[in-house]
Amino acid sequence: MTETLKRSCARRSFPFNVRDGLIGAAAFVVSTALLAWLGSSLRQHGRADLATYVHAMSLFASMTLTMPFTFLKGQPWRAQIAIVGGTIGLLVLIALL
Repeated sequence: MTETLKRSCARRSFPFNVRDGLIGAAAFVVSTALLAWLGSSLRQHGRADLATYVHAMSLFASMTLTMPFTFLKGQPWRAQIAIVGGTIGLLVLIALL
């Protein structure tokens, strides 16, 4: 077990390349813009309380949504869904409290 951890921690290459980074950056920008637009749209339709939550959550949710393209690259899809879905769920819970 210890040797496996040493080998996995000592690798010199990153699990993602420039292409994955660009995809993650594009997903980050697009998701931030969409969530900001959603918050503005909610405010225009009289839902200022919900708009505040969406605006407050847009940056953190966007970071979380880009994780499968960058930091979670190479992990099993079930782990990616659990981590991203759990984090988004926590963000929604925190925003509503």
